[in-house]
Amino acid sequence: GREKECVKNINHISEQFKTTSEGMNLQNLIDENKAIEIEFNSKNTRSQYKSSFCGQMRALLWRSWLSLIKEPMVTRIRFFQVITAAIVLASCILIKAWIRRNHEHQRCHLSSVINMSFSNMFMVVNIFCQEIPLFLREHFNGMYSTYAYFFSKQIVELPIIFLIPLLFLSIIYFMAGLNSSMVRFACCLLILELVVQCAVSFGY
Repeated sequence: GREKECVKNINHISEQFKTTSEGMNLQNLIDENKAIEIEFNSKNTRSQYKSSFCGQMRALLWRSWLSLIKEPMVTRIRFFQVITAAIVLASCILIKAWIRRNHEHQRCHLSSVINMSFSNMFMVVNIFCQEIPLFLREHFNGMYSTYAYFFSKQIVELPIIFLIPLLFLSIIYFMAGLNSSMVRFACCLLILELVVQCAVSFGY
């Protein structure tokens, strides 16, 4: 109930403190720190990184490409897993298709989205977790930005990220007896590709 009176007392005490020697010294120190901060910001308008964005992208693209071709067995295993998962899912749908055909087609789409989302997301998570110490050390040393790292990874892995949904959908789509129109197939492939890109981005 004494809020206004308390605020008035606080303001009075503050004004009185400013007139003392301690208050004036404190105000001078604050003003000096503000001036130093303004001068520091004006001198550090250039980028904190040691090279331009194009230079960062060029180096990161080359390193990402080398790390991708260094272990071809990993890529082969990924394609083998996709083929196996597509055949298993399509076989399960074919077995139950004669009971409830429409519902099984809906399950086919749902299974495709779930499989492509989680498989690609966890693939990225497993790889990125191994590179976190290196990424943090180089990033905080000003070697490259997070944008350059992310875009370089996406560009190098884009062909594989495109081929995996295409291979998966080509098997499960026609084995499950979905609409044979190529327009419908292209629309389904486009949606699945976008889902995979979102999952990969979420993994990073």
